[in-house]
Amino acid sequence: MITATGNNFGAGEIVLKDYQRDHIIIFNGEVSFDPSNEAYRSVDVLEIYFPDLSLNKSSISGILMHGSASPRPRGTCIKTWIKDCNTVCVEKVTAWDDEEQITLSFACAYVPKGQHQTFEPMEWMKVYEMNKVGTVNTGQTYWTMCDDWAWITLTFNSLKQPDEDTYVSFDVRDFPEDLDFSGTMLFNEAISPSVGTEMAKFTIKGKTVTVLDKNMHRYSEQSCGFVVFIIRDHDETNNTTENI
Repeated sequence: MITATGNNFGAGEIVLKDYQRDHIIIFNGEVSFDPSNEAYRSVDVLEIYFPDLSLNKSSISGILMHGSASPRPRGTCIKTWIKDCNTVCVEKVTAWDDEEQITLSFACAYVPKGQHQTFEPMEWMKVYEMNKVGTVNTGQTYWTMCDDWAWITLTFNSLKQPDEDTYVSFDVRDFPEDLDFSGTMLFNEAISPSVGTEMAKFTIKGKTVTVLDKNMHRYSEQSCGFVVFIIRDHDETNNTTENI
């Protein structure tokens, strides 16, 4: 875990799970704040300040942001980048500034700019669903696993709760047991007349994926999913700055 030394948008204390090496930084976690505060209103780019990061500058990455509307918040994908070894920048999008809270959902990787070297493709693996609770029909799925982190893309053609009190869940046969992640998934349809798309929370605990949404019991949801980098928990000493 890494604790920020400060920020310029009034978010209070920020603590993220981190994985750092000289060629990559991964952050997992959420940052929430009240968009009515004066610090946020006065800046053009959101900045989070950290002790020395393993990268001095990065290419553009992406995170999800959303407001606090009920029953589902609306949001979008925004840009983020490492400005220097102490500063992570986040694009400011003001579409939900009239809501009580804005949340930034980090499940991203930062890599250096201008890499010139030989890159080897990683092995892509298929998602085999088991022990389904509710209706679960996956669409495009891609995932790969390193010793210390995983990259997972999972889309759904159909999701439906078995009843109004039970979350949709399923196991993925080959997921390792050391995944412990909470994140945000998005739905593919914009909500008119509002901007953005609806979002929902989900978890991955070991092999089990659970969609934390109770608005899917009357009809099935289609065209939704997530793309995430997840830090594995098998060795907490891996989630520190170290050059390899």
